[in-house]
Amino acid sequence: MIDDGDGVWWQPSNAELQERVSFRLDRQEKTLGSAEPKTLRFVLTEDALTGAVGSPAVMREQRLHILKLLENNDNLTVQVLRSETYGNPARGGGMTILGFGDKGSPIGFSSVVFGPSTYFDQDADTADQMRAFRRLQELALNQDDSVRLIRQIDEEG
Repeated sequence: MIDDGDGVWWQPSNAELQERVSFRLDRQEKTLGSAEPKTLRFVLTEDALTGAVGSPAVMREQRLHILKLLENNDNLTVQVLRSETYGNPARGGGMTILGFGDKGSPIGFSSVVFGPSTYFDQDADTADQMRAFRRLQELALNQDDSVRLIRQIDEEG
């Protein structure tokens, strides 16, 4: 995805590409390798697993990476929302909700392809996002079925 945005959302630059990739890898390592384990829950759409991003080899690598992360991280949950599922309250958009336990109020983040992404820190806004996320969890496959689907998609190539 970063490669696809080069020269579109920012001026073409190999250094920019490398910086964006390094930032994301560092963030992933800090999140997953933290001394204080975090509970991580994700709902991915089936389209995110089958989309034409990079190349078929890149997509396969991404699916295998998700499976490996699940094998190595008990604090990680990944659920897949099937394409044919009705009632998706977040269709066409993504969201991130960061909870801090008793150390602070949750913060929500809604990303967009073009224009400003939005952070939410008001209780009413983050409560709406939490309801939407819980609904997505209800609609999505459970983790075992999600893993089976990811493997099936990978086998079908």
